[in-house]
Amino acid sequence: MDTQAALDRVSAKINAGEFGAARRLCTRFLEKNSADPAMLQIAGMIEMHCGNAARAENFLLRSDAAIPNWNSRFILAYALLAQVKFDQAMRVCDAALSLPGLTEREIYNAAEMKKDIVMVQRIRSEYRAGPSTATIRDPWEQKAVNDLTNIARRAIPAATFFHIDRNDKHPFVKKAVDYRATLIASLNAFRKSNPNASSIILTDQSSDTSWLPEGVEVARLEVELSHLMYSRMRCYRAFILSGIVSGPVLFLDTDVCVQRNLSRVFDESFDIGLTYRTLPGFWHMPVNEGVIMSASGASSQAATFFGATLDTYEWFASQNWINERYGFDVRDWRGGQLSLNATINWEVPPFASGTSNVAGARIKYFPGEEYNHAVTSKDDPHALAKKFALHFKGAAKQLMGQSR
Repeated sequence: MDTQAALDRVSAKINAGEFGAARRLCTRFLEKNSADPAMLQIAGMIEMHCGNAARAENFLLRSDAAIPNWNSRFILAYALLAQVKFDQAMRVCDAALSLPGLTEREIYNAAEMKKDIVMVQRIRSEYRAGPSTATIRDPWEQKAVNDLTNIARRAIPAATFFHIDRNDKHPFVKKAVDYRATLIASLNAFRKSNPNASSIILTDQSSDTSWLPEGVEVARLEVELSHLMYSRMRCYRAFILSGIVSGPVLFLDTDVCVQRNLSRVFDESFDIGLTYRTLPGFWHMPVNEGVIMSASGASSQAATFFGATLDTYEWFASQNWINERYGFDVRDWRGGQLSLNATINWEVPPFASGTSNVAGARIKYFPGEEYNHAVTSKDDPHALAKKFALHFKGAAKQLMGQSR
């Protein structure tokens, strides 16, 4: 069998989620073609997916030795970072940047990984989390809790969205985003898959909500419009502290469409559920905050976890060097996701356990590929239909409504 045919067979197994079968095909091929760079690279990627960073490192080094290439070096840097080998990963990034004929995207990705390596190393060195509790932190939080108690208490599950009525340019999308349209699509998907659950919108005091579908509840809070992402995290914690929902709660981005009933995830014992991704470009932010699960909307453990995340967030915001790394105040963008990952110390599957204890909360990690799938135009509609939740990030927002 020639290399391309073998690669096609392996890729088909990977696309079907059959990584064991893909690994066996790689092994058989490499027994006869031990220096094939393309198959060695695929083998390295499979091992990364399976959590075997050291084995991945071996395959990727062999691939690069056969034919020096950017892909192998970029994934190799990820394998080294998974083993907390920061200095070696930095050297591999430098080696990747030294290759001739790189595209602008390849240069950008390797340079960004170098910046992220420096940032994460420094955070690990300088930040020390203090104790967090489920008690009210400040007057804003007390008022927010009081405002939330205007909503009737209930024990049924709920999806909670943070939405400010605005229609401006998304930081990473060239065109302006119609946030009303994305929220309606998200609400419709959730209500279809969970007809007996509640849908609650957390918003500011002035946003127009008259356009929302009937039955959607609105909680108006004092929101710091200049720092929306930071305000969102504060609102999430206040929601938990209010205890208005004692059943399971999903905190969702307004571009996330849930396609399955919540019973699929809330049948196990955990306080907070997080979704993780395993792509090299996201090594410093493996957890995506677009889907956060709380087994109980009145959980003191969940409130403590959100408190610990806010403590981390506030420390980040106070560090000029972190804001300078991104070129903007992390309370406006990036900070929520970065603080969430730092709070769990970047320890997620497949390189760590599927569960952990953080700030007294039992954390369960769900694969993002299934529970928070980032949609692209190349996705198979039949495969998308089987996912728990679809996340229409960035330019993919234009695809919302087409998958259902």
